[in-house]
Amino acid sequence: MSKSPPHIAIFLRCRAFSQVRKVMRSRLIILGNGEQYTELNTLIQELRLEKDVAMLGFQENPYAYMSRASVFVLSSAWEGFGNVIVEALAVGTPVVSTNCPNGPAEILANGKYGSLVNVGDSQAMANAILKVLSGNYPVIKSDWLNQFSYSEAVSQYLEILHLNQYLPSHCVLNT
Repeated sequence: MSKSPPHIAIFLRCRAFSQVRKVMRSRLIILGNGEQYTELNTLIQELRLEKDVAMLGFQENPYAYMSRASVFVLSSAWEGFGNVIVEALAVGTPVVSTNCPNGPAEILANGKYGSLVNVGDSQAMANAILKVLSGNYPVIKSDWLNQFSYSEAVSQYLEILHLNQYLPSHCVLNT
């Protein structure tokens, strides 16, 4: 799933995948639309990945793909939060992510719940993907993910803004 503003992120993912393909038979599914479609298609051809990469565009239900994936890869140079990482973990898909500012390290507990690689390092990303594909990845406890739920986020906002006191006594947030 990608809205990657700079084309670098999606290109990094393809370069890492190219390295993975040299070691292991696999497929890359790219969901989402982006301005860099032509450049991406050219890179896929240059790397000779046409038979192994499917660019499916925008999908109403990305979770159907995400839940069947062997690994979810986020190659962003920056994130606002990285909600897509939480979504991947929630459907049981192991995550490999760049350790970009704002989100991935926090969500993955500094690598405890998924692999973190340096931004721009396609070899490290390929190695992390291969590690996951070989079955070496952590099991995520659902209580860890609960902190990222909508009800928990609302609860925290209400607490930070000191608005809890204004809730009616019969109003209970499911946390």
